[in-house]
Amino acid sequence: MRLTGVRSGNYGLSTCVTGPFDPQVDMNSLLRLKNTAVLASLTFTLAACGQAPVKLFDMPKETSMPSITEAARDALVQAEADVEAARARFGLWTTAETALKVARDAAKEGNSELVAKQAAFASEQARAGIVQLAYPTTEPQ
Repeated sequence: MRLTGVRSGNYGLSTCVTGPFDPQVDMNSLLRLKNTAVLASLTFTLAACGQAPVKLFDMPKETSMPSITEAARDALVQAEADVEAARARFGLWTTAETALKVARDAAKEGNSELVAKQAAFASEQARAGIVQLAYPTTEPQ
């Protein structure tokens, strides 16, 4: 089979032909090719949708957290708010941050007494850090 040249038909399409140019035959070939491509893409799309979803990671199983008393929970919530207020005003002391971390860890373990003690200390230190902001600076001017 020998290619005789490239010709352009009435439809602006360039096609390689092996014989006399017949626009109707070429358009039928293009329509069949287009239909085949659409059918193949539809088939691949439907096949991909039919697969089971891929599990990217395992969700951690819920573990039952030990409960703490209501008073300890309230103290922890107050400490969280006080520490955030001090952090927002750039008056957070490291002692308040450390005490809050210890209180959170104690809450995970279910130690209500330690939660209440450390949360109260964290709140006290956070409030003191905010109050200290009103004092004059000791930095040389």
